[in-house]
Amino acid sequence: MGLEILQSFSRTEWEAVFLSKAKPLLLTLDAAIAARILCEMSRPMASWGVLTAAFFRVVAQHVFEGYPLAFPPAVVAVYEAAGTGENLDTPLAECARCGYAHPRCFRTCVLCGGRVAVGARTARRARAARLN
Repeated sequence: MGLEILQSFSRTEWEAVFLSKAKPLLLTLDAAIAARILCEMSRPMASWGVLTAAFFRVVAQHVFEGYPLAFPPAVVAVYEAAGTGENLDTPLAECARCGYAHPRCFRTCVLCGGRVAVGARTARRARAARLN
């Protein structure tokens, strides 16, 4: 996601687009988890836990890069266990096929079954563009 793309939106445009994608995704989650995400999102971003930051990233990657708009229970459970991030290995791994970002403990994409590894999607795109 390029910063210049984000800056091309006014705050209200970005909020409208974000909310149009976030609301249906929140409805797919357990009510307590959705409530926690909404509560944290009402505070400054620096105070968000890993779960809320990951939810935001999923929606933003969908809006700007067309990645899948999903927050499956297996992924939510890992982010939930990470709390404030001390227990989360970074950088995140990504699916080579669909680009969905996973915690590094996943080897297979929970959405499409593709290979998950750090930089997998980026490497695939580079090969397709004949950059490496």
